[in-house]
Amino acid sequence: MPAAKSLSRDAVAVLVFPKITKAGLVVGGQYGDGVLFKGGKKAGYSNTSGASCGFQAGAQQYGYATFMMNAKALNALDENEGFEVGAGHQPGGGG
Repeated sequence: MPAAKSLSRDAVAVLVFPKITKAGLVVGGQYGDGVLFKGGKKAGYSNTSGASCGFQAGAQQYGYATFMMNAKALNALDENEGFEVGAGHQPGGGG
């Protein structure tokens, strides 16, 4: 993927999750392990997990990468002991 190669050259760090498994039957979950690369070298490990409920049935595997393009983004990852991608409903929050 040319776009990913281009982004990785300019990124301060890249967090890669090569395989995330997601499965569910009304109630579902997902889990995957990842590696944080800084300067092309392994700098740490991470994992992702989540749960969901609603109309769903089946299983899938996928991967993703997150490109930290500046030190502020990388610092936010470190300070918050990770981050969460996605959106969900907040009770009473309308979102």
